[in-house]
Amino acid sequence: THGEARSHLGGPRLAADLTPMGPARPVPMNPEAADQDGSLLRLSTGRILLGAFSWYPFPPAFADVVEAGGNSFHGSADSTGSCYLFWGGFVRHTDDDGVHWTSPAYLPPVPDALDIVPGKRPFHGGAIRGRPAESDGEILLPTYLNRNREEKTASFAYASSDMGRTWAYRS
Repeated sequence: THGEARSHLGGPRLAADLTPMGPARPVPMNPEAADQDGSLLRLSTGRILLGAFSWYPFPPAFADVVEAGGNSFHGSADSTGSCYLFWGGFVRHTDDDGVHWTSPAYLPPVPDALDIVPGKRPFHGGAIRGRPAESDGEILLPTYLNRNREEKTASFAYASSDMGRTWAYRS
């Protein structure tokens, strides 16, 4: 399915010939939502940056309330057993090759985007797609989303000048 309530990120350590070196090492689960589609970048400092996005699972019994609030979601009682509200794009990092990870840090809101939960949860960054890139001391992170129900999906960029600790909307 497109969403799963317990999805989380992890990966194997690989030898130089890309042979797995033991079982996959999980990234600690996000306490708020289910994580999906991680993108990794090893920075010039050795830090590994993880960009991903989350789905917030909720019971299908609340689907009418969510739709009445103007939100779209994935899933249904019949197709997935749960419903999933997009929860936002985030970054995490590790300085010890994945032994310890920072908590998810959601990206700043996309300007002029409708709130995920009106008045309570802005649209944090969109879905991260593509690989982050580091150039001249700056990291760029691509995202996409539909800012409101009228527009088509659009691409956006976020930037960090402090090795991924903080992010700003770029374009």
